[in-house]
Amino acid sequence: MKILAVIHDFLPRHQAGSELYCYYLCKEMQRLGHEVRVLCTETDHRTAVYTVRERMFDNLPVTEIVQHFHYRTFEETYRNPAVEKMFGEVVESWRPDVVHFHHLLGLSFGCPRLAKEAGAAVVFTLHDYWLLCLRGGGQRFQDDGRVCERIDPSECAVCVAECGLTGKTLARWAKQFLVHKKASAELDLRETLAQAHIETADPAYVQATHLSIGGIDCPAILAHPPSKIAYDLPASVESSLLFTYAMVPSTYEKEGDGVRFRVLFNDEVLWERYLDPKRHSKDRGWHPGSVDLPVCSDKTRLTLETQPGPSGNRDFCAAAWGHPRVVSSLGVPKDSQTVLSRSKSAGRNLLYRVFGKQYRHEARKRRQAALDLTRYVDRFLCPSPFLRTSFLDHGFPEEKLIFSDYGIRPIGKLVPGGVVRYPIRFTYIGSLVRHKGVHVLIRAFNDLDPERAYLRIHGPTDEFVDYVGLLRSLVRNPSIELCGRFENNEIAQILGETDVLVVPSIWYENSPITIHEAFLAQVPVVTSRFGGMADLVEDGVNGLLFEVGNAEDLRRCLQAFLDDPDLVIRLRPDPSSVKSIEKDGLEMERVYRSLTRWDSD
Repeated sequence: MKILAVIHDFLPRHQAGSELYCYYLCKEMQRLGHEVRVLCTETDHRTAVYTVRERMFDNLPVTEIVQHFHYRTFEETYRNPAVEKMFGEVVESWRPDVVHFHHLLGLSFGCPRLAKEAGAAVVFTLHDYWLLCLRGGGQRFQDDGRVCERIDPSECAVCVAECGLTGKTLARWAKQFLVHKKASAELDLRETLAQAHIETADPAYVQATHLSIGGIDCPAILAHPPSKIAYDLPASVESSLLFTYAMVPSTYEKEGDGVRFRVLFNDEVLWERYLDPKRHSKDRGWHPGSVDLPVCSDKTRLTLETQPGPSGNRDFCAAAWGHPRVVSSLGVPKDSQTVLSRSKSAGRNLLYRVFGKQYRHEARKRRQAALDLTRYVDRFLCPSPFLRTSFLDHGFPEEKLIFSDYGIRPIGKLVPGGVVRYPIRFTYIGSLVRHKGVHVLIRAFNDLDPERAYLRIHGPTDEFVDYVGLLRSLVRNPSIELCGRFENNEIAQILGETDVLVVPSIWYENSPITIHEAFLAQVPVVTSRFGGMADLVEDGVNGLLFEVGNAEDLRRCLQAFLDDPDLVIRLRPDPSSVKSIEKDGLEMERVYRSLTRWDSD
């Protein structure tokens, strides 16, 4: 059987869930003896748009259409005659028995019709909501953080305006006018210690250093009490002081008192804590802290102060401020919308007010084009019950919508340990983009004990740099590590070093492959009680659920593992609940066979 797999992006450059699933399914169909080819798009501004290239990837022939994603009209974003011409030439020349669509972003709604007219059976795996939602990733998610519970063309019209931001004169003016040049700012107080006003009994008491406490290394300011470190700040916008604080471990077994830490703003105490690790073991190690600073129109003075305990004894009470920094919220509103995101929202809303009627008409046309497309698709495969219900509710034919979860390739043999020890190892795996909710995770984790919990965030930091900058500004727990890009063949190793996987998405998701892989590795999952995620994770059985976007509720779930480490063992998932890619291949073969005249004999 000749099978043409069609997807927006493909390996090796693109390795998100849909691309990986498409690849593994193609390889499985090859293993079953079928002839498989991939057709995809690729962004390459060094090559003329709509250039067709042929390449091989892991013995898979790949036909690649170069896209620049510059459109003359909104309709061209989903109905593209140039792409249809090239797609039609491929199916006419290769004559596939089955065309299996995985995504049409960068392609055209007309491609299923051309496949059907060429005599092929047409199957479409719905990886997200792009056929219903015109935003690039089909997330039903807006820049201001709102999720579209119902996809209404009158609401979609606002997003149509975003496409205008690449075109007409008014759109260009709106973009230039609304995009702020200033991003979030960060003042590292350790790096600027030389400019501070210091009061101390001994100059050696205050100095920049690095301290490793409880295995956590942190740039710090040594501040043996009594000490005052004062910084003159310019007129301030909305900002926060982020830091950790600790007594130096060499003092823990010595005589004497603890240390009082204080933050003052124009000589007014904003924050105060007392640590006495000599008497209370919970006071040992780094402790996260943060203070929202008042907005002032004049220059201000920020002071970090340490004082000895009640007896006034200054012996054996060395203390430190860990990575203290002032983070300005200019361009980083409380809803975690980035500068670019906020500017796009504002420009889009301005255009909508001017061209709203036209945009509503365009949104209705796109919705109808998506419904028309269903006539040429024999089966829509839905990896989650939630997604299937969503498409059914929006007019897709029930008899064509089939629930079929992803088949997952083996990730290697992993044997979970029998004893869970501190620190509990929490992990995030995925893209660092706002709808994935990593900012919610960081806010939740900031308040956890850094000696009892560790968070590794695996995802590329060089793609959505505006959002990654926001994430870095939010970090105030020294046990949070942004690990950067990972390769798919490293998943087994990452999960082997994980006690709990966290999937904090604030969009509906579909059937996240990372959750399936965690189940194979017998790693419990903490995720949002939302969309396809809640289809997979059963609260208290194979993980814990929290209210979507609620950092406090997520913190409650994370804290549960710190309070009871054996919860990791009790919530370990059953790996047999995950469909294998081999089983998926056989099921897919039966679907293909039922729609064609192909006979394995």
